[in-house]
Amino acid sequence: MLAPEVIPIAPAVFIWARESLGMSHEEVAKRAKRPVEEVRAWEAGGATPSFAQLERLANQVYKRPLAVFFMETPPDLPTLKQEFRTLDSAAIALLTRDTRLAIREIQARQLYLGDLFGDDNFGRSRLARLKMTINDDAAARAREVRELIGFTIDEQTNLKDSREAFNYVRQRLELQRVFTFQAPLDGIRGFALADEAFPVIGIDTADHHGARLFTLAHELAHLLLDDSDLLLTDAIDATHSQLEQYCNRFAAELLLPGEVFAEALQKEKTQRPQGELRELVVAIARRYRVSNTMVARRLLDQGEISSKDYGGLAKLFSQIHLDRKAKLKAADGGPTYYTTKWSTLGKSYIETTLSQLDRGAIDALTAAEILGVKVEKLTKLAEV
Repeated sequence: MLAPEVIPIAPAVFIWARESLGMSHEEVAKRAKRPVEEVRAWEAGGATPSFAQLERLANQVYKRPLAVFFMETPPDLPTLKQEFRTLDSAAIALLTRDTRLAIREIQARQLYLGDLFGDDNFGRSRLARLKMTINDDAAARAREVRELIGFTIDEQTNLKDSREAFNYVRQRLELQRVFTFQAPLDGIRGFALADEAFPVIGIDTADHHGARLFTLAHELAHLLLDDSDLLLTDAIDATHSQLEQYCNRFAAELLLPGEVFAEALQKEKTQRPQGELRELVVAIARRYRVSNTMVARRLLDQGEISSKDYGGLAKLFSQIHLDRKAKLKAADGGPTYYTTKWSTLGKSYIETTLSQLDRGAIDALTAAEILGVKVEKLTKLAEV
């Protein structure tokens, strides 16, 4: 019997591949189905994997091109700490493998945008040229952005629900060359990748659409501040930096301007007896298609409710979302593969890719790579 082919790999490449995903030796061993001592030996230079083992490591564990493992030194790619300079290293260390992979995949889509749209189109984006500082008036800046993307109060209240509101704002931002991609993001609500030509926003699909809408507005603020950001799951309510506080104020003003909120609050107060706090919050949130928690937070910030009241409401609304999500999943099993693709990638990204394919500007293999689907699924995706 022939011995399996052994492939010499630079130990530093193995170490880089593992550490870039925040994985332990034990996690690699479990996914590679190899003893942990063997994984440690690969990184120490005391052993090398067979070709079949290397293929499994590249394709299923590290999700890197096989060719990378034949390099003498690790590729010179930015680390997460370099991408998200303002985030504490300890917070980055907590990111799971799957979240890191999702961020990496969205970074790849950001690179595709230049090929799809071309740099000439960037000149049409007024939003990209609207730069802010944290010394600016957040309400005034938010008002300016609402006007620029055409997000009026009348249009907002005419939308069906927070899902429609999220999709509406997302598409209005796409017209300004700010793209949003969705993915399961364990431990973070979203992130922003600043870029001169094509800034992008990542959103966690586990959140309800009201929360996604707030994350979208929060990360937009970071982009306008020319800052890449990771929004941790508990960052909305935690004590955090002046930068994060500014982005939260901007997001709240963008989605529910202060004067509109004040008028709505006064109206609801006159119509409801004292004590119906939950109903008051829900009524305002439903009218303006925003999250209940955001409305409750604004009440807290204005001294209308106590921290204890806010904590109770936030916990209640979170549980309601989880119960509703479980009920929907049990009823219909969730959205189809193709519906999920449209939601994940966004209307403009998919339509532009398919248009380029129809025009012959790209071939089917390239279109499939850009969209992350098999070639045979392109036709069905276009029909949804």
